[in-house]
Amino acid sequence: MERIEGELSAYCYQVTRGKPVACMAVQERYVQKCIVIVSRENLFHMVALLSDGWVTFWFYKYPSHVRNN
Repeated sequence: MERIEGELSAYCYQVTRGKPVACMAVQERYVQKCIVIVSRENLFHMVALLSDGWVTFWFYKYPSHVRNN
């Protein structure tokens, strides 16, 4: 989980400073921890099923940057 936290924190830094959207593949068991991390940065998130046991975890600063279908 340490590697995921570090990568997620680096992406959060980029998103809070202008990158429109970031995403990363994570195991489902880490989704709640990812939500806590991005919530601390006041970012929005979306989770999309990737494959068995894995999801794509999207996070962004402005809801208009991501469209939920």
